Amino acid sequence: MMSSLEKLKGAVAQRLDRRGETALRRSVVPDIRRRMIGLGSYRWVLVLFAIAAFYYVAMASNRYVAVAGVYVKASQSEGGDVSQIGLLSGLGSNHQDSTLLQDFIHSQDMLRKLDEKVGLRAHYSSRDWDFISRLDDDATVEDFLQYYQDHVTVQLSGDSGVLTVEVQGFDRDAALLILQTIIAEAETFINDVGHQVARAEIDFVEGEMKRAQERLNAARERMLDFQSTNKIISPVVSGQALQGVVNELSAQLVQLKAEERAYADYLNDDATQLISTRNRIAAIEAQIEAEKAKLTSGAEGALNELTADYQEMEIDLQLATNIYQATLVGYEKARVEAYRKLKHLVVVQAPARPDEALYPRILYNLTTLFVLLSLAYGIIMMTIATIREHRDV
Repeated sequence: MMSSLEKLKGAVAQRLDRRGETALRRSVVPDIRRRMIGLGSYRWVLVLFAIAAFYYVAMASNRYVAVAGVYVKASQSEGGDVSQIGLLSGLGSNHQDSTLLQDFIHSQDMLRKLDEKVGLRAHYSSRDWDFISRLDDDATVEDFLQYYQDHVTVQLSGDSGVLTVEVQGFDRDAALLILQTIIAEAETFINDVGHQVARAEIDFVEGEMKRAQERLNAARERMLDFQSTNKIISPVVSGQALQGVVNELSAQLVQLKAEERAYADYLNDDATQLISTRNRIAAIEAQIEAEKAKLTSGAEGALNELTADYQEMEIDLQLATNIYQATLVGYEKARVEAYRKLKHLVVVQAPARPDEALYPRILYNLTTLFVLLSLAYGIIMMTIATIREHRDV
């Protein structure tokens, strides 16, 4: 009997121990898991932060920044046709030129020139710099352009129109050289654009002037050929002279006919004085007919026809002369206007050799990274807790 009681007591105690162990396991294991998950997750935050801190402190290459300020200026003011809205909003011609220059500095053409003159790709992809900051050796043209645009910033001031160019380089002298080359190429670009526009306008006016001169020369040649062929300087002057002779002869004829009538009243028909007067009348009439014939007919053409042709050629010559004179005036105006439209690059802030590395900004970057990692950790843990609550429900 006693042995049976002992066995029963041992079985009950053993069962109670098992229940306690199970309860203890159920209460302790989740707590351990929670601690492992929480501490393990935040350890990853600390590990990532430590890796980043090690990179920035021990590995990251310094980047120096060279700065310059430039301004696009016209030779003279382009007149008073700029609207007040354009002046107030800063959208004038200079603003457009600055925007154009900004696009050129970030263009692939500028990148190609820099690579040819200063070896930009070789500088940015050198193995002397850390593997994260430097350009990949096998970077494509598009990747190279994007890398260049990330390391060369161009900011346009809306108020003053000044372009501020900042160049990042892994070396002080390299940053300065890159910036100086950019400014030189930008100045060449602005000058070329201005001269191309001016040259196009002047070429057009010169073409018009050349055509006007050719027309004037042709009109002069026609006039000279006409005068040489007809052996006459001016049919108009000759016609006026002939008409004057005819008028003078007509006046003499009227006077002689009056004398004839007077002589006929008291002289016989065979009187010497009357016969002489009548002979003079006949001679003058013949002379008048001959002079009139010169005006209306002739071996080399009638004078009136020559006069008509001459006047037409004279009008053409005068018109060609006026057109040529107008093109001369237009040419001079075009030259002045072309000069007024020429642009110049004014260096407001000259490039200078940087003394201190501005990048990477270690404290700022590490602080930002720590905050972001902590936020990410908090979001992940909140998400996990929410999922567990839904599972328990």
